[in-house]
Amino acid sequence: MNRIRRSLLFVLLLLSLLPADAGVATGRKLVASSMQLANNAVLAMYQDEMGNMWVGTYDGLHLYDGKETFVYRMELDNDLSLSSNIILRIVPAESGFLWIATSLGVNKFSLDERRVTESYMMEAVEADNIVSDGEGNTLLFSGDGFVACYRPGGGTFVEIPMSGVRRADVVAVWAESVGSFAMLARDGMLTRYRMELTGAVHLVQESAERISETLVRKASWSGGELCFVDDAGLLWRYDCRKGRAVYLSDLSTLGERGLTASAVRSFDSYVYVGFFGGGLGRVPRAGGPCEMIAPDYRVFCLWPDRYQDILWVGTDGYGAFMYCDKQASFTTLLMSDLPEKVFNPVRALHTDHEGSLWIGTKGGGVIRIRDYAACGAMGRPLRDFAAAITRFDTRNGLSSNEVFAFCPGVGDLLWIGSSGPGISCYDYRDGRIRTLHAPEGMSEIRHVHEICQTDQTRPRDLPNRLLGALRGK
Repeated sequence: MNRIRRSLLFVLLLLSLLPADAGVATGRKLVASSMQLANNAVLAMYQDEMGNMWVGTYDGLHLYDGKETFVYRMELDNDLSLSSNIILRIVPAESGFLWIATSLGVNKFSLDERRVTESYMMEAVEADNIVSDGEGNTLLFSGDGFVACYRPGGGTFVEIPMSGVRRADVVAVWAESVGSFAMLARDGMLTRYRMELTGAVHLVQESAERISETLVRKASWSGGELCFVDDAGLLWRYDCRKGRAVYLSDLSTLGERGLTASAVRSFDSYVYVGFFGGGLGRVPRAGGPCEMIAPDYRVFCLWPDRYQDILWVGTDGYGAFMYCDKQASFTTLLMSDLPEKVFNPVRALHTDHEGSLWIGTKGGGVIRIRDYAACGAMGRPLRDFAAAITRFDTRNGLSSNEVFAFCPGVGDLLWIGSSGPGISCYDYRDGRIRTLHAPEGMSEIRHVHEICQTDQTRPRDLPNRLLGALRGK
């Protein structure tokens, strides 16, 4: 887990430092992901708080950490494995857990232990029929005439009789707050429920209203907003504050394909619609014609990325795609690809006015990559750009190879904070690193994690002044 976090942190910090003019957006398009899936029919997707993507297919649950893909499957002799390899739905439970709905039951999966901790076998569970409120209180619509309720610590689902509920009619379920849930049925009825959080497990129907006069085909709740497509191919957005449905677009103008909506998601300033008949379309949030942006693939599911400007697209037979601006998407520069191997943790990053990336490591000194944006964009390993890479350590001026901070100085200086002794600085005029030590009688400066130059004076003019605001280790 620590290795995954370090890799993700490095990539996130690296790209956050890209200068504004490093690449001009050329428009989004579908880009194949590097997920190595055991089966390319992507039925469900979810992204956890660490940024890991969880993908359900016909052959197991997959974890993609941005670099590697891990697969979890049913094991015949293991009661705490998945109930089935057909993964229909992935939703969060309480903190640290996921609910995995399979074709043969529901499993509670620990993110820390990476294994199933509870299993509930039952008849086929429809993909959209399970929901949790984030604290683990869960509703499961797995049959007719009842709703199965779960509270953390209870160790079981309790079936609460509820007249009028039919599993096959449930289109979407979601949590509006802790203990408060909503369900949209195929006949257009929106029903709200409240679960008792203390005492015996109990579920109360609080309200019911019809929000569509036409049968509903597909719907999704995200970002506090409900979007749905009816059987006539009309796309709607339900305004919860005003309690009315707002018409957005007529998808039937796309022909037969427009009547096969399989996924609906709000993302950026559009509502995106995937089609079983093939293709991905988008409609402005304010309404308008549906623009087909990827006509080739049958779409099963959509997921807006938590941390990147990416819409993940799960397809039937072609795996997972990213809909994004390819130039603006994250690029990874692997430390292991450097001409001189460096395996030390990265502790500081800085991009300068020359377009160079400075990498401070704990034990490996400083690495400078000139024109790093071009190196990453070309998609080749760093060892192919040896002439653009320079290593600085104690052999050429650094006071320590443990580097924790960078700070641009006046004009042609770059301050470097390290374990010390002293504060180092790189001089752009001659390409050398020098170290400034504390004045005589003052404790030597060590373990510099932050630097901020507070005036415009060069260091040679300040022999008796501390040039930075420092924070000790």
